[in-house]
Amino acid sequence: MQAVDGLVQAGDVVRFGDSAYASARHTELLDGRGVGTVVVQKPVRSRALNAMDRQENRLISRTRARVEHAFAVMSRQAGQIFQRYVGPARNQAAIQLLNLCYNLKRYETILRLKLHPA
Repeated sequence: MQAVDGLVQAGDVVRFGDSAYASARHTELLDGRGVGTVVVQKPVRSRALNAMDRQENRLISRTRARVEHAFAVMSRQAGQIFQRYVGPARNQAAIQLLNLCYNLKRYETILRLKLHPA
């Protein structure tokens, strides 16, 4: 439960997760804090997912992919997301610089591919 405590912050409305967080205990804990849960359903050996569950998983996965894409790109560019500088201020500055570089690269891609609305 300690991992779930660290994932929820004040102002969170919904938390996306995979099947590892699909338990009644996690749901109760988050519902008690007013945070909704959206979890990808996992098929069981004796029961395949029905069409509605597959469609719901597809919608959830689209949102999760957009969020996780930034971390994947940062991991490739920086070699790792975890910084090993001495002191929290240096670590925070390194992460902010990494975020700035990601945003600049994404902005350039949007302009180059003309993905922005006219």
